[in-house]
Amino acid sequence: MLELVNLLVDEATSNASIGDAVEKIKGVVQMVLNVIYIALGLFLVVKGALLGMQIVKAADEPQVRQEKIGSLKWLVIGVAIAYGVTFIAQIVTNYFESIFGTKI
Repeated sequence: MLELVNLLVDEATSNASIGDAVEKIKGVVQMVLNVIYIALGLFLVVKGALLGMQIVKAADEPQVRQEKIGSLKWLVIGVAIAYGVTFIAQIVTNYFESIFGTKI
């Protein structure tokens, strides 16, 4: 199995078109990650502000206030998970960069 991986890596690094393809993939991944970062940031700010206003409005109703606080907690957890996934995508990209021996 290791011999097959080494053969594939040697073949990929010797082929210039693979390097070009990897560069294009890296560009697309970076563009998508930037869009995801912007969308997540906007979503967190807008939804967080709306939930904050709803928490203040529900100050006299403990049950509703607790539901809104729970929603805010899950919003922050969800956005943190999404940012974590994008961080993992960058790690995977760096891994392939080290395998192919080229800057992607």
